[in-house]
Amino acid sequence: MLATSPYRKDRSSQGSHPRVSVVAPSYQRRHDLPRFIDSVLGQSDLHELVVAVDGSRDGSVEWLQKRRLLDQRLTVLDLPNRGAGPARRSGIEAATGETSCYSTMTSLRRPEWCRATAGTTTSWSPSW
Repeated sequence: MLATSPYRKDRSSQGSHPRVSVVAPSYQRRHDLPRFIDSVLGQSDLHELVVAVDGSRDGSVEWLQKRRLLDQRLTVLDLPNRGAGPARRSGIEAATGETSCYSTMTSLRRPEWCRATAGTTTSWSPSW
């Protein structure tokens, strides 16, 4: 799923790709983190990866905080358990890119996924 904020700068006229934030909720997925994180952080056009940890007590937050020391594009949200929807919403609110892509911990990403996904966005403005 892809979301483009109407309040973020439209770069389509500049001929460059927008800054892409990938948002992924996580609950008790510590064993999936290394492969998923590496596949997303390996994206050439990635601005940031926001992982919204939804109340996990399996060491996910601690592992992610250590991994963040190697790549500052990783943002870790340690949230109380409220479910995937609220976790995803918290991740989107924390994202700073112009375009946000949603992912799950079990989805490994091929190289250039961010670029291809960001290239499909269209800008729009609210009518109000």
